[in-house]
Amino acid sequence: MKHLVGGISSAGPALPLLDGRAIYIDRAKGPYLWTDEGARMIDMALRFGAILLGHADPVVNSAIAEAVEKGSIPAFAHADEERAAEALSAPCGPLQSVIFTNFGSEAVHLAAVEPVR
Repeated sequence: MKHLVGGISSAGPALPLLDGRAIYIDRAKGPYLWTDEGARMIDMALRFGAILLGHADPVVNSAIAEAVEKGSIPAFAHADEERAAEALSAPCGPLQSVIFTNFGSEAVHLAAVEPVR
């Protein structure tokens, strides 16, 4: 990891060693991870909640492939935004609107800092 600032780009280096060696993940499917040495293990963190459906879920992969095929249009409104917002807010009772953000700190800023202003 000599080409990474501080030798880290994820929480991986904070994990315990496996048989005296750092854990390097080669692939993932469903709830499982495989190391670069072929050892299979259960991913108990699921990317700290970001992968609730498991790794490489076929339905999610298909939707991603379809979206990529349509082209990247992040600067414009898209019909899928409204459908996704409706699906997210439907089971939430009084919560009837959502906002999509790029990362966690942006979400915290919009949810906690902006209302205070």
